[in-house]
Amino acid sequence: MKNNSHNIKVELSLNEEGHIVPNFPEGFKYNQAMKQVQTFKMKGETKKIAYSEQSPKKSLEAYKTGQKGGSPSIRTTGMHEEIKKSLEQGNKVIVEIASVEKGKTPKEQANEELKKYKETNGKYPDWNKQKNKDKWNKK
Repeated sequence: MKNNSHNIKVELSLNEEGHIVPNFPEGFKYNQAMKQVQTFKMKGETKKIAYSEQSPKKSLEAYKTGQKGGSPSIRTTGMHEEIKKSLEQGNKVIVEIASVEKGKTPKEQANEELKKYKETNGKYPDWNKQKNKDKWNKK
């Protein structure tokens, strides 16, 4: 299955150690780098729109324990805590991964989607804290 053939839905879950792990569809080449926009959803509601040029596995790995390596950012730690709390409450967290359209950068496409979201909802998604001029709580 080619990564750029369609959008992929990845369900996040907690493993035995309490780490967040992505459950990729069978046959999806999750180790392959791709220009992508990620839409995090809970209960069907968009919670965050992000982008990456890494492999889907590597880009989602940052949320496993809240650390990317070295000192984690407040955003990475905050996202980890929100996802983990949601999963512990029994909510499904889905990440929709979409290939970036030809002629666009991942950032451009994500910004277009963020703009559309704000026009419809009056603000950015809850977990896009910086866009809403909000801050992640420090733990």
